[in-house]
Amino acid sequence: MIWQKKKGGSQDSENFAKEHEYILCYQKEKFTIIDTEIDHDIQDFNKTINGKQAKILKLEKWGNHSLRTDRPTLYYAIKDPSGNDFYPIAPNGEEGCWRKKPENLDSEHIFWQENSKGRLIPYEVIYYDEIKNAKRVIKTRTIFTEYGTTTEATKEILALFNGTKLFDTPKPEALLQRILEISTQENDLVLDFFAGSDTTCAVAHKA
Repeated sequence: MIWQKKKGGSQDSENFAKEHEYILCYQKEKFTIIDTEIDHDIQDFNKTINGKQAKILKLEKWGNHSLRTDRPTLYYAIKDPSGNDFYPIAPNGEEGCWRKKPENLDSEHIFWQENSKGRLIPYEVIYYDEIKNAKRVIKTRTIFTEYGTTTEATKEILALFNGTKLFDTPKPEALLQRILEISTQENDLVLDFFAGSDTTCAVAHKA
């Protein structure tokens, strides 16, 4: 992962303004990142479909693995509003694939809308009432830009040791807190074998 440690980079850098460090991840055995779960924002459900508050999401898969050759079982016909067979087509014109299996789709959860070229495009309908009690999962990003800077870390050290800067390269508590959030569960053991300014220990103690 990459941590943005400064805003704007160092003025003493020879060429590029250096503003990041790498966080190396290692696992001894199979391990799952703990993603963030939040409530669904009702503001996202800004359409009324079938008399219900809803939002729509393109039914055709996009990005990686979005071709028929990638997911053959997700290439099938659905009926358009005129009753004709409609197959997924990738942006490059190749045969595409859907995001959903046929058994997980019904007409109440498909919404047709014209694109800028006048082509009808199917969207999946997600009704707020159906998912309001479920959590929205936010995948952990590989670039950390909101979890403290070296400047903030130095201020934390100065406050802790009465204005004395005992360490040259402290890490901010927000960064260590985020790492522990995505990699540990309650009652896990955390080993900081470099110790340093003991930021990891301080954060783990507060968790």
